[in-house]
Amino acid sequence: MTSLLTRRRMLRGTLAAAGLGLLAPATGRAATRSTPQDNSPLPTVGQSIGCSLRAFGATLAVALPPPMPKLDFTGSRTVEIEAGGADFVRYRVVDLRITAQHPFFGEITCRAPEDGDTGSGTLRISGGQLTETWIQPMQVTFARCGDTPGPYQFTALEPARWTAELTQFPPPADPDDGASYALQQPFYLGLTPQQRTGTDADNCPLATPLPDAPDGAYAGFLDFPITQAGLS
Repeated sequence: MTSLLTRRRMLRGTLAAAGLGLLAPATGRAATRSTPQDNSPLPTVGQSIGCSLRAFGATLAVALPPPMPKLDFTGSRTVEIEAGGADFVRYRVVDLRITAQHPFFGEITCRAPEDGDTGSGTLRISGGQLTETWIQPMQVTFARCGDTPGPYQFTALEPARWTAELTQFPPPADPDDGASYALQQPFYLGLTPQQRTGTDADNCPLATPLPDAPDGAYAGFLDFPITQAGLS
């Protein structure tokens, strides 16, 4: 009898050990499946990211006979990634400068303000799509006005606003594969009291209020399509 009970206990122990052996791989596979891979396209908080910019065919509204000038801007911006939420991050623009050349106005420079709000944006994942909203206060300088030397300095009456759908941020380094940013509405340029000095040159269209535009506008950009690429 004792021998029979002993064999039964040994058999139960063997089956239990075998059962654990059979279950162990399944438990391991289940644990592997429950650990998600971090494939988020959002950049890491704290990163400083530089990108090249080009805006070919930006339409300048100014008191000149038609056609309106078309400008080709090139330059760069740098953003610093800040904390957001589960599906988005924010960023702050720490540097922005893009320039274009025009035969009447010379070099035209758009840059972020040196003080106050220097620009901001949001990168968000929605429905599996990475989207960006970029809000940019702007200071714009015209090197000259015809034969009259400048500079002629203006400030955007309202921040410019762009949106883009992205596959990654920053975008690929090749500008031909860069991300396209669409201007959401025209932005217009006015004068602060400190900027009014030196803008009253005779026959300078930059000293003429822009018709069919917001009060205080002397120039503006009706279109400003930007392509942004990462820096290689």
